[in-house]
Amino acid sequence: MGSVMSFDRYTQNIIAGFRGLPLDKSRSKVKKTQTMETLLEKIIEDYGIEPVQVEQSIMAKWRDIVGSRNAPRCVPQKISNGKEGDTLLIVTASKVIETELKFDKRNVLKRLRKVPDCENFCEVIIRNG
Repeated sequence: MGSVMSFDRYTQNIIAGFRGLPLDKSRSKVKKTQTMETLLEKIIEDYGIEPVQVEQSIMAKWRDIVGSRNAPRCVPQKISNGKEGDTLLIVTASKVIETELKFDKRNVLKRLRKVPDCENFCEVIIRNG
């Protein structure tokens, strides 16, 4: 197998003229191909995408934070950044779950702080939604 030769557009048009083929009159440029790894690194750098977001960490450990019984009945709604630390708003499916989580609020906050990248949370707000 031989190597593929690539010519600039001018040379390609001369060869096409000899062979009786239509000329390439487009203004597009031929660029070298890049690997997916290179493209992804550039996208991550350009858009400032972090490998793991705080929201992803919270969702991955949600059952551990609020308990397996309450996890399907409540969701983390919003993260607010404050001067003293971050605040997590939890919305519950019923008043009963809201009351139960409010009684356990201190432990919920402790478990939340054990999640990676969540050490700076200072408050948990629990509301019925």
